[in-house]
Amino acid sequence: GGTGGDDDDDGDSARSFGERVELLVVRMYAVIRDNQRIVESRNDAELTADLYYQVSQNYVEMPVLRITWLEHMANYHVNKSHFYEAAQCKLYVANVVLGYLHTHTRRRKRLQGVPPLNTAFRDAAPNVALEPPSPAAVASNEGMYDDPVFSVEGLERTLLTAVRYLRRCEMFEAAVEVHELLVGLYRAKKDYGKLHSAYAALASHCGDLVSLQARGRFFPVYYRVAFYGKRLAALHAKEFIYRAEHTVGVSQMTERLVDHFATKYGRANVRQLKNTTVVDAGALDERYVYVQCASVTPHWEHRSAHHPPYFTPHFRLQVPFTKKKAATGDDDGGGGGGGGGGLAAQYIRRITYTLERSFPWINTRLLVVARDVVELTPIENAIEVIKTQSAGVKQEIDAEPVNKLGLQRILQGSVQPQVHGGTLEVCATFLDAAVVDAYPADAVALLRKSLLKFFALCHDAIVLHGRVLDDAAAAAAHVVEERLRRATCR
Repeated sequence: GGTGGDDDDDGDSARSFGERVELLVVRMYAVIRDNQRIVESRNDAELTADLYYQVSQNYVEMPVLRITWLEHMANYHVNKSHFYEAAQCKLYVANVVLGYLHTHTRRRKRLQGVPPLNTAFRDAAPNVALEPPSPAAVASNEGMYDDPVFSVEGLERTLLTAVRYLRRCEMFEAAVEVHELLVGLYRAKKDYGKLHSAYAALASHCGDLVSLQARGRFFPVYYRVAFYGKRLAALHAKEFIYRAEHTVGVSQMTERLVDHFATKYGRANVRQLKNTTVVDAGALDERYVYVQCASVTPHWEHRSAHHPPYFTPHFRLQVPFTKKKAATGDDDGGGGGGGGGGLAAQYIRRITYTLERSFPWINTRLLVVARDVVELTPIENAIEVIKTQSAGVKQEIDAEPVNKLGLQRILQGSVQPQVHGGTLEVCATFLDAAVVDAYPADAVALLRKSLLKFFALCHDAIVLHGRVLDDAAAAAAHVVEERLRRATCR
C-alpha cells in the first residue's frame, strides 16, 4: 500500500510540474501578445493607455505582473507629461501593495502605521475603490508576491513617487492627502528624520497651493468626443470625455483627432461634425470617418468652496438653440448666445454625460456610459444662469484666504458682463410688467428668488472686496457697485 501511495505522490508532482510549465508558456505568450498590441497602437495615445490598463487587469491573479504593467503605464504617461494620469497609476500600484499588506496576517506585527485599505486613497484616487482585490497568497502561488515593492518600504517609495507627480500637475490637495499617509508610517516607526521631512513637505504643498490660488489657478479642460463610421469598427458611435491641459482649445483638440484619423484613412475620408449637430449615425455616409468635439464642464450636485474641481463622473454640455431650427437638428450658435432673438428666444439643450469612472483617471479619456438630455425654456435657462453665477460668487466669498483677483473677476463677469446686458437684460426680458404675464407664475417666482439671492451675494462680495481693495481697483469696484444698485432697483 505504501508503494502505491508513493506512486500517487509522484504522479501528483509530475502533474503539478506539467501544469506549472503549461501556465508559464501561456503567460509568456500573453506577454508577447500584449506587447505586440501596444506596439501596434503606438500612434494612438489613448488607445495605448487603455491597452496598458486592460493588460494589467488580466493579471489581477498575478499581482507582480499587474504592478509591472501599471508601472509601464506610469512611465508612458510621464514621457508624455501626463502627470495627472501618472500619479493615479502610482496610487493604483500603492493600492495593490496595501491590499497585500492587509491580507497577510503573518505580517500584522509590521503593519503599524499602514493606512486602512478601504479609505486610504478616498480623497486622492477614489477610482481605486472600484478595482478588484488582489488574491491571498496560497502555497501553490507563494512566489506571486516575491518583489521588494510588497513591503512597507515599497509602499513608502511608491507614495513618494505619486506625491512628486501630483506636485507636477499642481494637485496639491491630493499631495497633502498622500503625504499624510506617509506621516502615519513614519510616526509608527518613530523615524523622526523622515517625519521632519514629511512635515516640511506638507508645509510646502500648502504654501504652494495658497500661492497658486492667489495668482489664479487653471484646471484641466474637458471635451466630449464622438466617433462615427463603420470603418472604425468598435469605435463607431462611441462617446468619450477627454481631459486636456487648460491651454488646449476645442479647435486644437479637434484638429489633433482629425489628424490622427487622417494618417490612417486619408484626409479626404475624415469629416468634422459641428459640435451642436444632433447626429443620426444611421444617416451618415459609410465611406467616411466622422469626428465631433465639444467643450464640456465637470458637474457636481454639491461641491464646497474648498473642494477642488476633481473626481466627478458627470459632465455637462449646454447647446443653445431656437425653436425655429430645433427640428432640423442643426441648432444655432455654439455657446456664445444662441440663435438670435435675445434671451426670450434662447432655449438650451442640456446634456449630462455619466462616465464609467471619475477624472483624473489613469488615462486621458473615459467612456460615456449614460446621457441625460433636458431642454430648458428661455426663462428656465435664465434661472440656471443666475444660479450658476450665484454659486461662483459664493465660492469666491467662502475662499480662504481671499483671492482678490478671483473675486474681482467674478464680480466683473457677473454684475458687469462685457457681453449682453447680464442681470439687467434678464430683468427686462422676463420681469418687465409688459411681458411678465406671458411666463409661468412659478418660473417667474423662482427667477425673482434666484435674482434676490444673487444680488445679496454680490453685495456681500463687494463688501468683502472693499476690505482687500487696493487703490488701482477702486474705480472698477465703484462701477460694479453702481451696476448692482441699478439691477437691484430694477
